[in-house]
Amino acid sequence: MKNIIAALSGVMIIAGAVFTPAMADTRECKTQTVTRTGGEGSITYLAKKRARDAWRQKVEENYGKDWSAWYVAKNLGYDCRDASKGKKICTAKAKPCKLPIVIKGPGKVCAFYRIEGTGKPSKLQAWAKHNSRKVWTERAQHFYGKRFDTWLISADRKNECKKNGKGEYVCIAGSKPCQFKLVR
Repeated sequence: MKNIIAALSGVMIIAGAVFTPAMADTRECKTQTVTRTGGEGSITYLAKKRARDAWRQKVEENYGKDWSAWYVAKNLGYDCRDASKGKKICTAKAKPCKLPIVIKGPGKVCAFYRIEGTGKPSKLQAWAKHNSRKVWTERAQHFYGKRFDTWLISADRKNECKKNGKGEYVCIAGSKPCQFKLVR
């Protein structure tokens, strides 16, 4: 058992991909941390989402869309606090990194990092999930183009929902965008 732990100590596993220490920091990243505060949310979950969206918007304005993927950035962090009327407000901070080139998988080509989309709240969970997949599709098109925007062929799909203070479902759809390989 000690040998297994020793062998794995130099390896980091993230989202199903294995990295060695030499590979872990090969991303092209900015040296300056970008900090943005989002709008209030009825729950911390929504306040963090609004902070991430504000961060993405600022990074895209400053560096372009290739740099604005939150989960590709380094030193991700939030500062959240109580706001008015029991709501929460959060600030997102991170160093932007450039989206990497896509990697190949069996039968399809997939992006290396996940994209997420938070949809409009709904009293019906199925409709809230639909809304989040719609936002995910828009973001996949934005970052990778129309060929990567099909939710059903994306990798590592998750569509998680929580109820907000109004009893509505708020869902986040997340996955790695993919396209089928063309066979000639």
